[in-house]
Amino acid sequence: GGQPPIEISEVSHAVFLKVLEFLYTDTVREISLDIGIHLMIASEHFMLDRLKALCEDRIRRDVHETNAIGILVASHQHNATGLKDIALEFILRHLTEPAIMIGLSDLKTEPDLLVEIIQRNSSSAPSPPSR
Repeated sequence: GGQPPIEISEVSHAVFLKVLEFLYTDTVREISLDIGIHLMIASEHFMLDRLKALCEDRIRRDVHETNAIGILVASHQHNATGLKDIALEFILRHLTEPAIMIGLSDLKTEPDLLVEIIQRNSSSAPSPPSR
């Protein structure tokens, strides 16, 4: 008898093909930033630590002022802590950039992230000189 297909609704076909590529070859070739983000989320879901590390390396190279806030929000929503740390580090290093300043206003829907940025920024800021 025909078994019903197993549905994996939270992973796209393209991302699942990359998961299979990794499982068979222990590597992934030619992943875009967008696929890399979704693949990292899938690697956390499937507990594939090496794949997650490969994705983090790929994403870290492509984080910039115009996408850091979006990556932060996506990682927060999917509990992708490694990705969230990458985005947060980048945002804190470039907090004065106009694109980052504009992007911060997009975080009105994610007040927890704004609080986290403020807390991390104040803890990483140099303390004022003592008199």
